[in-house]
Amino acid sequence: MIDHSELQDILVGARLVELSQDYMLVQKDGVEIRFDFVTDGVECCGFANIETTLLTDDIKEMPAIVKLNFEDSKDERFGGRFCTVNLIGASKQLGRISAEAGSASGWEYGAFASVKCAVKNFEHILAEW
Repeated sequence: MIDHSELQDILVGARLVELSQDYMLVQKDGVEIRFDFVTDGVECCGFANIETTLLTDDIKEMPAIVKLNFEDSKDERFGGRFCTVNLIGASKQLGRISAEAGSASGWEYGAFASVKCAVKNFEHILAEW
């Protein structure tokens, strides 16, 4: 299992400003911080994907993220790791980031899906294989 505590420390207390398939923009302490989603399937049969889902209509009234819920799993039969990050506000779930990395052959080629932030000099692996 991957330790997600550093990502949680950065995002808790931040307000979600934008969530797309390529990046997430949050505001914390009056500063906007961009997190890019990076995937690399490496070679041969490797793959890596990130999908996001915004679960609210009114992004302007978005409350702060109070908790992140992580669901990690591994599939040995088909070769892959999966991670879902649920962004939780005070009264409802705000969004979801789903990441997967693996290979069709089951061999570990180094595929990964991560969240990267240049401002914080930070990269966090969500799923790797």
